[in-house]
Amino acid sequence: MNQPLLQNYLTLIFRNLRKHPLFGVVGLFILAMSVINFVNLNVAQSIKRRNSPS
Repeated sequence: MNQPLLQNYLTLIFRNLRKHPLFGVVGLFILAMSVINFVNLNVAQSIKRRNSPS
């Protein structure tokens, strides 16, 4: 995920947080899930790289 896109996404969430609290909660939840998925992918790849004989 590139930085400007992430920043726009966060701005969108916080702008709508005052109007629609639920929207902000859902947005932050989706963001957290995508971050967790991203970290899990990186960890899995590094483990595979470490285990495979080079």
